[in-house]
Amino acid sequence: MLSIGRSLPFAFALGVGRCSYYAGTVLLAVSLAAVYGLVLVVLQVIERATDGWGVGLHFFRVAYIRAGPWYLTWLTSFILLALMFVYGM
Repeated sequence: MLSIGRSLPFAFALGVGRCSYYAGTVLLAVSLAAVYGLVLVVLQVIERATDGWGVGLHFFRVAYIRAGPWYLTWLTSFILLALMFVYGM
């Protein structure tokens, strides 16, 4: 929330409109959520392949939330991260 309060006046000084600023910020948040969701999926696949990092640890595969196939894990992570980014905005 602090970054928006500081970068919005700077964007206005550069001549960026309010609608363009928020559209760009939402696009950045959605892009980051997609990439971070993909990183979480890759880490979950590694965790499953190594049987919980070799010691039976389940850090990225949360039971009842992300225990399904990779695409549902990505979708769940993407939606939750995108909502948190937009909520923080």
